[in-house]
Amino acid sequence: MDLEGLHTHLDGIKSLLSHLHCELSSLERGLEEALHRFKALEARAARDDLTGLFRRETFAREAERLRQKSAAESRGFSILMVDIDQFKLLNDRLGHLAGDQTLIRVSEILKRFESPDCVVGRFGGEEFIVAFSGSAAQATALAEWMRRAVENMNSDAIRVTVSVG
Repeated sequence: MDLEGLHTHLDGIKSLLSHLHCELSSLERGLEEALHRFKALEARAARDDLTGLFRRETFAREAERLRQKSAAESRGFSILMVDIDQFKLLNDRLGHLAGDQTLIRVSEILKRFESPDCVVGRFGGEEFIVAFSGSAAQATALAEWMRRAVENMNSDAIRVTVSVG
């Protein structure tokens, strides 16, 4: 092969490599976009649509992480169940929209307690679940603070209380 033929051949290879580089860049952008969308969907799937609290499965993973951390630090670990009292009666008397608004308001109060040592989730219906790293006395105090915070949110139209155990 002569020198001119070699240059022509090299130019063809350079052109092919340039084309491949563009294709790879395009694929890379597509993969980044797909990963971004997947992470957004994953984050959305982790949270309850109505309350914004962790769904049960995500809560279980986060609570286990917190339990392991508590054990490693020789700290106590508690699970608190929070139940809206007489929720069915509220739904029946005032309607599901009022029930949904009550769930949202209670969840907003519970979210205030979220921290590296406290994870909150929606267990189902009008039940919430809290994982807490700390002593039993601290968990009892936390339960009382939550109960009082919900009680203090009451308006003239709707009276809401919760039981925590």
